[in-house]
Amino acid sequence: TNSEDSLVIRRTQMSDTNDYTCVAQTTLDEARATAKLIVQNVPSSPFNVRVDNADDIILDIYWSKPDAKNSPIEKYIIKYSTDFDSYNNWQVQMEVDDPDQTSATMNLSPWVKYQFHVIAVNGIGPSMPSENIGVYTTNPAPPDANPSNFKGAGTKPTNMIISWDPMGPEKQNAPGFKYLLRYKHQDATEWTPVIEIPDWTVSQYTVEPTETFQAYDITIQTANEEGSGPAPIATVGFSGEDVPNAEPTNVSVAVKGPTEINVMWNSVPSENLRGNLRGYKVRYSSESLTVQRQKREVETIVKVYDQSPAIMDDVTPYSRYTIDVAAFNNAGDGPYSAPVNAETPEGVPGPVANYVLTPLSAGFYLKWDFPDQPNGIVVGYLIKYQKMSGTEVGSEIIVDVPDGLIDRKKIGGLKEEVKYRVSIAAYTVIGEGESIVKEEFTRENGPPSVPEAPLFPLVGVNSINVTWVPDEEGPSVDEYEVYYRKSGSEEWILAGKVDPMDKNYLVIEDLDSGTTYDVRVRAVNSMGDADGPVSVVTTAGAGALATESSFVTEGWFIGLMCVIVFLLIILLIICIIKRNKGGKYHVSEKEDQLHGDIESMPHKDDDGGFGEYKGKDSPDAPDGKKPDGSQGGSTKGGSETDSMAEYGDQDTGQFNEDGSFIGQYGDEKKRKQQEAEADNASPAAFSTFV
Repeated sequence: TNSEDSLVIRRTQMSDTNDYTCVAQTTLDEARATAKLIVQNVPSSPFNVRVDNADDIILDIYWSKPDAKNSPIEKYIIKYSTDFDSYNNWQVQMEVDDPDQTSATMNLSPWVKYQFHVIAVNGIGPSMPSENIGVYTTNPAPPDANPSNFKGAGTKPTNMIISWDPMGPEKQNAPGFKYLLRYKHQDATEWTPVIEIPDWTVSQYTVEPTETFQAYDITIQTANEEGSGPAPIATVGFSGEDVPNAEPTNVSVAVKGPTEINVMWNSVPSENLRGNLRGYKVRYSSESLTVQRQKREVETIVKVYDQSPAIMDDVTPYSRYTIDVAAFNNAGDGPYSAPVNAETPEGVPGPVANYVLTPLSAGFYLKWDFPDQPNGIVVGYLIKYQKMSGTEVGSEIIVDVPDGLIDRKKIGGLKEEVKYRVSIAAYTVIGEGESIVKEEFTRENGPPSVPEAPLFPLVGVNSINVTWVPDEEGPSVDEYEVYYRKSGSEEWILAGKVDPMDKNYLVIEDLDSGTTYDVRVRAVNSMGDADGPVSVVTTAGAGALATESSFVTEGWFIGLMCVIVFLLIILLIICIIKRNKGGKYHVSEKEDQLHGDIESMPHKDDDGGFGEYKGKDSPDAPDGKKPDGSQGGSTKGGSETDSMAEYGDQDTGQFNEDGSFIGQYGDEKKRKQQEAEADNASPAAFSTFV
């Protein structure tokens, strides 16, 4: 395709290689420019490939140089495949780096069927392979090598695994390939019988049982139907390791300074190592001797050293160390020695924690936490400050805080709105520790700014949390005062005073539920005070009842009502029980009382039982009347329930033996005896029985 200033040739071919001339013509003259186009490609495939054997396993291969396709040939690659992989896996046999060379000599393996082809390579890339040269077969021969990577090592204390890299078919040289394995303990003179392994894919052999970590001489040799391979060279193998069974002895320590402890010990004897010694583990834990700080969880650290002494040069000053030592091998750690103790002396402390520098009017408020690394007994803190003016620094003023438990300090008497450099450092009897430096401007002096309206993040039934935003730009505040009152009231109540360096909230308690309150915050300093705006908040709950003067809401009245209700319930329960049980009395006695004849009342037996009932008509009665019913033989006499009808308004029902009225009022034993006698007695034995 053509454009005004270029010519594009698509799908170029080798035949497009040529000189191309561009001609520019006018009516007066013309101009020409010529460019040479060379089209390059990968080489053609080598041809006329053939082989000629100089010896059975030495083969000469020849080929003809192909067309280079406008890019010089750089080298040739000779590849082969064998019948062991069905001629599908082509591997590099050799490379010929001389582009003018068209032959090569190859060393082959015995008992293999080969195919070959040749590839030419130029700057564009490799050519297509030449035609494959027909199958070439080498004769069988004894093995010419033994397995590589031959070694012996145990996987547990009672075995030794002898392993090697398998030798594939192309290295076996003849049929009947096998491995010949032998071994012996190094202290023994006799080798074990030869162990034949006919499967070439096998790559290991296990010897067991063995003693722990014993040295063995091991050999391996190859063989086939044509003979044996090269003479084997003995290799030393070891059975499996076990953890050491003895601890280092005579462990001692030497404190070299606040941060260095040397640990010494006697090595574990070789017969107790039971493996390859990898080193010694020094295990230690520490506890700070500083009583000023809170105890922390003891951390155990293990460090590895090749031999004694172990120099521990990063220990913490003023600490108690507990140290023990153990040998270890590939199987693990042996027993640790008896622990020894060491105490490091005091050193200089580390920096204080959480240092905060708050500007004040003509001063600063410093707050900090105890050093994370006291390294001794902290006896105080040194505060240093300097006035700064541009690049100039004023003289240093030192303020000593001679108490290690103090965590704050106020500095005054400085110039307002001036930059200062303020540092703090803890110190022990050894010296001053690391300082932390901060730079800040002091604030302007004057009465405090008006506080913002307070907030109420938590409102309870009888309490509220009052929170405000401290002023951090204007004159400093010495304290905040919180006031409250019930809405509508004129009298303000002081809830409390708050140091602005401690917190910015206050909880007001003992309030009425469901009640609306006014709350305000007052800022105070030496120059005056300022009241903030009033915020309104209502406590949770239903609120107090309006009947404040009524005794109904008094606690004593409620308690009294509860007692009365409880007594009424008990009385009701007693009445129900009495009603269900009824009264206990003798029928004959009741009947005599109604007739006014006291002398005719029956008497109880001496044993406490009920006597026999006798009516007024009984022969034994004082008036000499005959008894009614069966005793008198008359059918018209009053029934056995007549006397019952006289005792009240209740219905007079009949009583049988299962529900005997009389049986409820005597001795239980006597009642059972009377019931038994009734079974054999006449119907008139008890006149109240039906």
